Amino acid sequence: MQNDLPPILRDAIPLYFGEQGPKVVVALARRPQLLDEVMNIADPLAQILKLKDIAHGVKIMPRKAPPPERESIQHGSASAGTTDKTLERLEKQAERTGDRTELIRYKRRMNEGGR
Repeated sequence: MQNDLPPILRDAIPLYFGEQGPKVVVALARRPQLLDEVMNIADPLAQILKLKDIAHGVKIMPRKAPPPERESIQHGSASAGTTDKTLERLEKQAERTGDRTELIRYKRRMNEGGR
């Protein structure tokens, strides 16, 4: 896009427009009719004034962030979110006796989807 501009304009955009320079270039790239208008002006000073008008009217909207990905739904017991009394009972029993085999067996069945 910048190769279409005469060298005097290529040098003038960053010099005269500073931080607005990239916005002017984007505006000219998005709207070729503006570039044609600027290129059809014979006087380089008039071209710069036209670019100044474009620079004041340029508004670039920031892009919205994409929505966060949804968490995958975990397969679990049908009573998700409620207390599982069997699990609580087995955990208390395991703490009391030190034998966790029943608790492990129950959790394995829960993860497999069967009760």
